[in-house]
Amino acid sequence: MYSPPMEPIQVMLQTAPVSVTQLANHTMVLDFGANAAGFCTITMPPAAAGTAVVLRFVQCAGRGGWVVTAL
Repeated sequence: MYSPPMEPIQVMLQTAPVSVTQLANHTMVLDFGANAAGFCTITMPPAAAGTAVVLRFVQCAGRGGWVVTAL
């Protein structure tokens, strides 16, 4: 494999969600209002050992805020 020389990755934009939907099953849907590329960094309050955090990146939300992963 070959990786051409390039500039280091830099943070170009940090953004906050335009809406947050709390679903009944301890699920939160954060809508950033735009399609973007990059990576996600989150800060959370302390949680019990073994608590799972799952991040899913999707194109659109369905009825009631549920995420749509297959169109």
